[in-house]
Amino acid sequence: MAKTDFKTVSEYIATFSKEDQVALGQIRKTIQKAAPQAEEVILPDPRL
Repeated sequence: MAKTDFKTVSEYIATFSKEDQVALGQIRKTIQKAAPQAEEVILPDPRL
């Protein structure tokens, strides 16, 4: 079974391929720039 108890967004992103990590990092930076006061959170998947 895949790991689902991530503590940080960085920990979650690290599970993807290097190519996907780059893309996710760019998306993350864009969101942080647009919403600098936003808090990153990891939510459990309700389907599990």
